[in-house]
Amino acid sequence: MPLSDRFPYKTAVEYNQDFLDLCYFNTTTELRLIADIETPNGNIKVSDRNFYVGGDFYEARVRFPSIERKLDDWLSWRPEANTLELEISNADGKFSDLLAGGTAFGLWIGKKITIKVGLRDVASSYKVVYSGFVSEVGGLIRKSYSFILNYEDYLSKTKVELPPKTFQREDFPDLEGRFLGRSIPLIYGNWMDDMPLSGVMEEGNGNVLGIPTTVVNGGLSLVDTTIPIEVVASNYYVLDVSNNVYVDRFGAWYKINPDDVTVTNYGAIIAQNTGNTVIEGENYVYLEDDRITVAVKNILPNLDNPVSQCKHLMIQYCGYEESDFTTAWQTFDNLFKENGVRESLSRIAVYDPVQASRYCSVLLGQVQLQMYINAEGKIDLFSNDLEDFKLEVDRAAVKQADIVQNSLTVQLRDGTSFNRARASFAYNPIRRENYLYTRYWKNTLSVDAIGKEVTETTFQFPNLYKREQVEYHLHQILKLSSSFFEEVEVGLTWRHMLQDLGGFTKQVYVVSQLEFKETPAIFRSIRHNTDYSLTCTIWCLQQVPFGEWVGGTGSVGGDVSVIEAG
Repeated sequence: MPLSDRFPYKTAVEYNQDFLDLCYFNTTTELRLIADIETPNGNIKVSDRNFYVGGDFYEARVRFPSIERKLDDWLSWRPEANTLELEISNADGKFSDLLAGGTAFGLWIGKKITIKVGLRDVASSYKVVYSGFVSEVGGLIRKSYSFILNYEDYLSKTKVELPPKTFQREDFPDLEGRFLGRSIPLIYGNWMDDMPLSGVMEEGNGNVLGIPTTVVNGGLSLVDTTIPIEVVASNYYVLDVSNNVYVDRFGAWYKINPDDVTVTNYGAIIAQNTGNTVIEGENYVYLEDDRITVAVKNILPNLDNPVSQCKHLMIQYCGYEESDFTTAWQTFDNLFKENGVRESLSRIAVYDPVQASRYCSVLLGQVQLQMYINAEGKIDLFSNDLEDFKLEVDRAAVKQADIVQNSLTVQLRDGTSFNRARASFAYNPIRRENYLYTRYWKNTLSVDAIGKEVTETTFQFPNLYKREQVEYHLHQILKLSSSFFEEVEVGLTWRHMLQDLGGFTKQVYVVSQLEFKETPAIFRSIRHNTDYSLTCTIWCLQQVPFGEWVGGTGSVGGDVSVIEAG
């Protein structure tokens, strides 16, 4: 018998599922972990043993901790960083020059780590299982004979504040002092679509949503009514500013005559005291308490939905590049854009400081998407929409023999089990709150099955503004939330080392005398252990019909849901 058949781990040069299947039956893999660590002065290469990979030598300096990656909790829309703590031996003082007081000391914050798993010395076989950056908080901890590095994953770069620009006198020479340092609003999307203004409309049709502006030279205009008013909506990108300019004076709205308006790239210049605009019988003259709004549209192309807007925010302000994103971003962009199959138009108006990670998570969550770092180190998207669920298995099916003894627990996911909900949507920047509400919707099959309505608090869709589009996503949430789906916590053997977050699998095992026969499931979290086993959280979709999956007896959610108003 050839050596490759008896001991495949000794001769294999490709780390794939076929290899793991063979080694699983042989009980040995010879998989190894390596770490490439960026320092303030070059890179260091470490592992839990001394050996070469290709032409690079990895020193035995670490004991690898458990490495966990996970999708954020469904419907929380709150990003959680996948963190890692790695202790590096410095008993011989080799790295002392890199630490505080050393000759090569520099800031460690933001330095990168890449941890890979592969075969022996075959460099081409190694695959990334974690990549991240030294954390800003507690990133480096020194001990007597070692030092600890704390990392956050690649999405930690989204921890920047929006809006990133503030009003400065260099940009606006006539800026009033009270605006110095105040955030300049960040505007995306179409704010020209009809929506009623609050208050009483004295002039105009009253159906234009205004973006509140900042009157940057109001002090001068108050003194001299021949000075035009300079109003700023945003100065990030060229805006399509219409002549729909309104002034709110003590709760009554008046339209400024278009002849008095000169449109700029960032707002408008409004002439005073011309006789064209008359308010309560007098020529319009700016008062300090006047609130002025303009209807605008960001003219950057193809930024009309949460996916394209989120990606642009991350590239423009968080330092990512186009190559950091998977093709899934373009797929969902095409799906949600104007006239797309699942059109979901959105718009952004950020006035108050907010962390980009939080904002992007909420933006994507409204169209049921979650972003994560996949096994290839790319920023990927997972969709919680049943329309995107699939029966195909990405990797190995989970079988009885794969389960680590006594590691299996199954529980009903009841934290998000509800069958009735509504949504608020269409953020109004004048009111600083969502303007509209949907009716309540419920899954009557679920209500009948459990004998009562379980109502969730109102979901917030601040960036979406089309009622039918909001209701589509609310319905899809209800189809999943009112399904009786279970969450499986399980330890798996190394045969599943290639599983990825959001990957679909099939469960083929017996639990509580119930046999799962190729039941579809989704990996929600994966922890790589030092013995090359995995600890995973898996959604079991036994009772969630979707696509060609008919679900188990008694299914009341998923594609069989009956969503009705009430």
